[in-house]
Amino acid sequence: MGGALTTRRLLAMIAAGLVLLIGVLTMWQPVYLSEFDNYGLQISCGSGFFADLSHAEIVDGGPGPSTDACQSALLIRRVWAIPTMVLGAAVLLTLALRGTRVVSPQSRN
Repeated sequence: MGGALTTRRLLAMIAAGLVLLIGVLTMWQPVYLSEFDNYGLQISCGSGFFADLSHAEIVDGGPGPSTDACQSALLIRRVWAIPTMVLGAAVLLTLALRGTRVVSPQSRN
């Protein structure tokens, strides 16, 4: 039963795929600070994939506390989202690429 696609293995692959998807979607979502600029807009920092510190630099008038806060928020997002993606991908690939074992009738005894 080594390589057969059993219900348990299929469910594990679906779960691993969902973990991977959660990591990717989390990295894709924008990162905002809890602070607002002078116009009432929440300060945007970009996404987990691409940092965009321009809004924070405009608020600070150059590199400053909002820029540092954005970098910290992006780091926190990446610290947990990247391992989530890696774990999901690793488990999914391991389950998908697991080889089949050939069991001869003589070896069952």
